[in-house]
Amino acid sequence: MLQSLSDAFEILKDSWESKKEAIINCIVETERYDGSLAMDMWFYILQCHIPIITQEDANSFVDDVLERFLKKNEEHDYSSGENRCRAILNHVAPHLIKNEDLIKAIYGNTYNAGYKCYPDLQWDDILTINSAVCVACILLLGNPHIVEVLIKSLAQNEFMFEIPMGHILLRANKHIEYICRNEDEFGKKYAVSTEVKEALLNSLQYIKDKEERAECTIAFLSM
Repeated sequence: MLQSLSDAFEILKDSWESKKEAIINCIVETERYDGSLAMDMWFYILQCHIPIITQEDANSFVDDVLERFLKKNEEHDYSSGENRCRAILNHVAPHLIKNEDLIKAIYGNTYNAGYKCYPDLQWDDILTINSAVCVACILLLGNPHIVEVLIKSLAQNEFMFEIPMGHILLRANKHIEYICRNEDEFGKKYAVSTEVKEALLNSLQYIKDKEERAECTIAFLSM
């Protein structure tokens, strides 16, 4: 099965514009058998189809991949906050934190760091922000180095036009609060490690806006 998926991706990978749906499905299905390979597929698309990451609709790609992971792995009410967090926590973040290049590509090179920005979207409606869930899960499962890579990538992203970096981190903080208040289906509770929290707070220096930086510092100190 894995070989068939790998072969299919090789055939379709350079036909992004006409085969987008099939490519995303291949990435998500591959994760069931080899998470690292699935992340490599995702990275290939971001790296080799440069025009899609510089266009305004490029944020849809990251969001669409995450949304497909949700639908695939949380068949029962994947729209609920708990299930949305759990799907990314279990099926994306564990592989993503091992792929530094993919983190740089998503958060450093995609438009608005992968946010799908609808004109009438209310930013307080955090349950619709898949990329913020992903940031939260990286903070929960990652290590100090990966956290610094993530924050640096956000700070250096030249395609952040519609939302500030601090807003992303504040949305992620709300997700962390949500995840840490709930146990998963195995009774496991999650928490940000002391080392990761220190690395995060130190990395907030990369936020240029002083008010944003101060607000994020308060939010994460109170985790």
